[in-house]
Amino acid sequence: MLEDAPLEHELHNLGNDCYRSGQFEKAVEFYCRAIEENGRMVETFFNRALAYARLGEYDAALNDATYVIEQNASLPDAYYLRGRIHELRLDDRAALADYDRAISLNPDFHAAVEQRTTVVSREWTYRDLRNLRAQIAIEPGNAYLCFQFGQRLLLIGHVDDAIRYLETARELGFAFGDLWGELGNAYRQSRQSVKAIAAFRQAIRLNPTDVALFAHLGQLLTESGHYRDAVQVFRRALGMPGDDAATLFCGLGSALCGLKKWDEAREAFQRALDTDPRLPEAAAGMGLIAWRLGNRARAAQWCRAALELSPGATEAIVLSVNLALAEGALATAMEMLYEVFQGNSEDYRLAYLLWTVDSYARKQPGFLPDEGSAVLARRGKTRETARRVVRSALKHRNDLSFVQRNLCDELLASCPVCEEAGEALYQKLITAGNDVLAVLYREIRQPALVPSAERLQGAARVARMQDEGWLADVCLAYAEVLVGTPEAPRVEGLVRVLTRLSQRGVDHAEGIRDLYRFCLEGTKAGTVHTMIGLAPRVFRLALTINKPPSILPETGEFLIRLSEWLERFERAARWVLPAREWPEVGDDLAELRNNLVENVPPPEGWALASVLTNFGCIARHYVPIN
Repeated sequence: MLEDAPLEHELHNLGNDCYRSGQFEKAVEFYCRAIEENGRMVETFFNRALAYARLGEYDAALNDATYVIEQNASLPDAYYLRGRIHELRLDDRAALADYDRAISLNPDFHAAVEQRTTVVSREWTYRDLRNLRAQIAIEPGNAYLCFQFGQRLLLIGHVDDAIRYLETARELGFAFGDLWGELGNAYRQSRQSVKAIAAFRQAIRLNPTDVALFAHLGQLLTESGHYRDAVQVFRRALGMPGDDAATLFCGLGSALCGLKKWDEAREAFQRALDTDPRLPEAAAGMGLIAWRLGNRARAAQWCRAALELSPGATEAIVLSVNLALAEGALATAMEMLYEVFQGNSEDYRLAYLLWTVDSYARKQPGFLPDEGSAVLARRGKTRETARRVVRSALKHRNDLSFVQRNLCDELLASCPVCEEAGEALYQKLITAGNDVLAVLYREIRQPALVPSAERLQGAARVARMQDEGWLADVCLAYAEVLVGTPEAPRVEGLVRVLTRLSQRGVDHAEGIRDLYRFCLEGTKAGTVHTMIGLAPRVFRLALTINKPPSILPETGEFLIRLSEWLERFERAARWVLPAREWPEVGDDLAELRNNLVENVPPPEGWALASVLTNFGCIARHYVPIN
């Protein structure tokens, strides 16, 4: 029997999982515990330096990187890591010294060579940033300086620090449209799509004529699968003056393809090409529509046109693979994919396509060479690289739809990730007994290769096959909320299911049911009197949700703050508060929404967001009578 892995290795791996999912504080915690168990684990110090750097704790990161170098002075990666930390500290001279050392140890260290070149070209930029940082140290409450600093950091790719300073500027009162737009770009670059969408929406409210903001928001919504909302955003932008109509029409076409409105999508792509004939995305979109409608010859023509405009256009490559499979030319598709991916091994869409096509090919009898061949060995190495790229991307994005939606059915069926994830979730839920909701929430909030909604749908299919209809209903009810939109989640079915679970005596069901009942009533409230009347109920609900052992502690904390805001609004409505404090009540609601976005994940976060939207409308239109 195999022995269990040492505790320090388990803790190290847990830290890695947290780091990949963006939970850097938890990653540091696990790395620290691993080091307490075994202080000689150099790799743990290396990874902890990475996590500290993501948190902006550069002194601690620098200490860990230096320790790694002291333990192994011939490790070029350690010098590169310390150089990156120096760069984030805006110490370009120290960064150059470490990059030079890394290159001397490994002359083929291309990342170090490129980063060194970048730092040399930014000498004056770093000097200006250091001066700006010194000004902020003198005037720490100057919101505009923080905004400028965050904006400049974002321009050079220091995304984490940019977010920190932009959020500080917001907290200090610099809540203009430009700030929200920069925050949206920063969140997008850090792969926080929900926050990015919320930031761009706020920027548009403040700058409703900025077409670029609409383009960013529409693309994010399309990538997130919210096609209907994306269509509305692109159409609104196209009704405004601007010189980027081709890109907007192309984005509109992509969103319409997501809705399978092929005729409207084709018209949008054609309008894009009429405006800019050299737009490869539009040509690839036309080809995709032709392929979906069964016109392979026309699809091939558009595919060739797109590849002529841009040989690396991912959409066109995906289409060419689909066409090759339809024509029985699997070998041709494989050769092309391996060649293209080796030239662009960071593209997660190409990586997923290569991995999937390779999996499909392995199921075809006699297609691949013998296991011992050199060709298969080289392909195996490339395939593993592709798998790592895909897993890394999806652990950040937690979504498969952005790489799956344009693949043919044969390729989708060849990758059993979703099916396996559904079966695994079913096994955990069916054995949980009365603790089924606690297990469900723990599972859907963990970072995973397959998004939560798809895992729930897969688990529901297995539950139906096993005649466990009640569990299928639970999974489908939660999936229905998660596949909806953050603006209008569908929670009615979930309330009915939770009511049945409450009658069965399932732990936590009653409290969560009452939460969603409140959300339904909160979104339907139409008057100030009705809204204020919910305050006592919100407070009681917070106490119920927070009752130990709570499975929704962050939701309970938010409800307490919402109860406090409702009480303050009631005092304002009754003129207990002076008129000059009315704007502060509105600011408190905006801050409450930011807290919701940052701390309460879906589905509860989405349901409560719709309540806040309604409360905000009621508050804005209320005219107090003295």
